[in-house]
Amino acid sequence: MVKRSYASFEVLIESEAESVDEAKREVVEWIRENADKVTEDNVEAVRLPSPEMHPPRTLKIGDRVMGVLGNAQEVGTVISLLLIGRNGPEAFVRFDNGKLRGMTLDKLTLLD
Repeated sequence: MVKRSYASFEVLIESEAESVDEAKREVVEWIRENADKVTEDNVEAVRLPSPEMHPPRTLKIGDRVMGVLGNAQEVGTVISLLLIGRNGPEAFVRFDNGKLRGMTLDKLTLLD
């Protein structure tokens, strides 16, 4: 087992937008307007043991991933990330079959 560093920057914007698309535009606008204010103080990082099953990577909301549900490989979309989960960093994935699961990063394959 190797040790890896994990870092995360998150922002949650509560919006009165009337549509999801409008709320997404507000988030992008906020990021553009405030990007120069993001510093190391706004980033959380941890160092944890991790099985070396994949090279280091960057995961973000919207990424397509593959994971195992039951005995089958399933494809889904990352909808949220959790830096400190029960067993390390987790991605919450909405699988194409409709199931929602929190899975540790070593259990997911990032798709192109």
